[in-house]
Amino acid sequence: MTGAVFLVAVLGPSVILGLPVAVHPELRHLSVAARASIAWAIGCFFLTVALTLISAIGLPWTPWLIVLVCCAALTLSGRLIRRSRAVTPASEVLAPCRFSIASLCFTVIAGGGLYAFVFGFAASADLSYFWGVKATHFALERGIDFELLRQPHMIHLHPNYPPLWPVLLGWGAMTARSMPWLAISPLTWLCLTATAAIVFSLLEARLGRRAATLVTCLWYATLTTLMVTSFSGGNADAFLLLFLSVALVVIVTEVREEPSNLHWLAAVALAGAVFTKSEGFVAAALIAAGTLIRDVAWRRQAIIRQTAFLIAPAAVTAALWVLVRIAHDIRLTDPIRETVFQLSFDHIDLILKVCARILVKGAVAAGWMAPLIAVVIAGRGRLRQAIPAFVTALGILGFAFIYYLHAVGDPLQLIVWTFPRLIQPAISAWILGCGVAAFSVAGEPNPEIIATRKTGR
Repeated sequence: MTGAVFLVAVLGPSVILGLPVAVHPELRHLSVAARASIAWAIGCFFLTVALTLISAIGLPWTPWLIVLVCCAALTLSGRLIRRSRAVTPASEVLAPCRFSIASLCFTVIAGGGLYAFVFGFAASADLSYFWGVKATHFALERGIDFELLRQPHMIHLHPNYPPLWPVLLGWGAMTARSMPWLAISPLTWLCLTATAAIVFSLLEARLGRRAATLVTCLWYATLTTLMVTSFSGGNADAFLLLFLSVALVVIVTEVREEPSNLHWLAAVALAGAVFTKSEGFVAAALIAAGTLIRDVAWRRQAIIRQTAFLIAPAAVTAALWVLVRIAHDIRLTDPIRETVFQLSFDHIDLILKVCARILVKGAVAAGWMAPLIAVVIAGRGRLRQAIPAFVTALGILGFAFIYYLHAVGDPLQLIVWTFPRLIQPAISAWILGCGVAAFSVAGEPNPEIIATRKTGR
């Protein structure tokens, strides 16, 4: 019963807060599952920002405050739905869901992942080491426990880490009056499944159903397997992957002659990534840089303004967390990490060998090689479309290499434990980028979906 209340507390307010985004007219061509997933993802970000601000001004978390915000979100959603119906022709409806081989593949992958996460095969030690510890204290204090984060003997809790995941867990535990540890790991599976639903729906609009199915099945199977084998259950990695994948798939499915009307969704997703993990800011910067490079290659107009719009919410979100830490005397750097720019080149051979060994094994190797083979077969003419994804994938690998150069002493254990998790966004970006490059038709959108999009605009 406690687990059910916990999940309702995490899922319910989040979906309601994200509902105004999900019913936005520009998303009406997406499936119901995709829009529900977007509502949950963006709503989790909104809920975390609200709870962080409440704690920052010294107020306790109170369900009634969130209820009021949810009522406002429902009111706004109702207005957007009425406006959307007013401009959407009656003939424009979603395609009915039909059972197919694609449905069977998704069901098999989802079932295997759910089994692994529910029965604890993928549970992470970090959940009980610091994510869950922080969340438990937040629940007991009915807010972010800044006093705890200031304690010198609590540096293993990474006090400077962005707050989204422990705040969500703390909110759920406070509502359920207990921390249901077994219910946390399945949230990782839910994040992966929600991401797959969004990715498929957005890719279908660009590539068509068959190509979208191939790319999404490969993405879902690879990332689910990697999450399980890297023991990422209960960590914040799945939420980071969700936000970054949504941002990337929006950006790489753009058409050169027609800038995407969903840049705002990518911008909000990047802000969510920055509020989830520290490396989210690195990935957001790489995505923005890759988008800038591609737009320059495409010779688009107002490139600087569009790039600034894309990264602005992430920058504001990062600044918000910095200001909260300054106001409550929380260290801006992580005291348990190595000093920045103090590099050691004594173990370069070890770093390269161990990382290369991880990259050529199992699901990781499939995630790199299968998309590359598809691009080679399809030809190189469409690679420019996916520059943001390639810059992100290669940039994250470069970031990991530089990070390991900071290690004090032998970095073997550090690499084995962290590298399979660090590369998850990189593999996601690689699969999405290569998928769009291999299956997009000469840079043209899917004509059926685009015609639907333009109707009633």
